[in-house]
Amino acid sequence: MPEAVYPSIAKDAWIGGNVNVQVKVDENGRVTDAVVDSGPGATCPTVSTPVVNSLREAATAAASQATFSPAMTGSKPVPSVSMVTVEFKLEGTPPRSRTISGGVLNGKATSLPTPAYPAAAKAVNASGTVTVQVMIAEDGSIYSAQAVSGHPLLRSVSVKAACSAAFSPVLLQGEPVKISGVITYNFNL
Repeated sequence: MPEAVYPSIAKDAWIGGNVNVQVKVDENGRVTDAVVDSGPGATCPTVSTPVVNSLREAATAAASQATFSPAMTGSKPVPSVSMVTVEFKLEGTPPRSRTISGGVLNGKATSLPTPAYPAAAKAVNASGTVTVQVMIAEDGSIYSAQAVSGHPLLRSVSVKAACSAAFSPVLLQGEPVKISGVITYNFNL
């Protein structure tokens, strides 16, 4: 696996983390297709800022150049699909942040979609509260979301719903700021 080139735009913005890339590998071990599955870090899939896109493109480029031992069925090499994780490690001192803490954000949303209750979770009577840590961008959109508590079968739908939430922009001394906080979802059978 070749090392990914860390884009300077992302370094300068202090954005990093893991990017997961799904690769299709032919019977000779060569990558035939590479598509970003998630990342960087807990960034929502809908985020398409130039910085985030630069990391996703760098990860895809590196994953496309990887070579693998072919997957085997019996003694015959066959095509396969795999996941490659490309790490962009932040180093040094982070710049001063213009982020404020918003606590529990449910009541402040302009749009707060309700997550679907997964059939698998209902089948095992999974219920309770899922807490999702979010970062709201300066424009009020959700930049990142990560479930920090709750039943494992309810976490992914909660993160997906959180990524679709929206908020009004918040100004601090006339400047838009990022907000960190949590969104909670209650699942009751």
